[in-house]
Amino acid sequence: NVVDKFIKQLNDRMKEKKVALTLDETARLYLAKKGYEPAYGARPLGRLIQTEVTQVLSEEILFGKLEKGGSVVIDAENNKLKFEYFEAEKEKINLSKVEEEVA
Repeated sequence: NVVDKFIKQLNDRMKEKKVALTLDETARLYLAKKGYEPAYGARPLGRLIQTEVTQVLSEEILFGKLEKGGSVVIDAENNKLKFEYFEAEKEKINLSKVEEEVA
């Protein structure tokens, strides 16, 4: 679906920062509903992901929990996104597994 396409593109960009992103089904539904407008189709989805996902992750990569890489699981609760961060392990994060989940 369209949400997965946007998230895959974001995941590809996050690889260079050693960050793996997983989107829970509740977050997928939240983004799909909130990012769709009948007059514009899914175009607003890109802006929504930029403001509600990419900006949050950028802050954490620059100044927070993802400075040294890691992974993040995103779900939705009470009509907003919830981020759960995991530190990077000494071993490389298995990004190929994340790609399979997103594809």
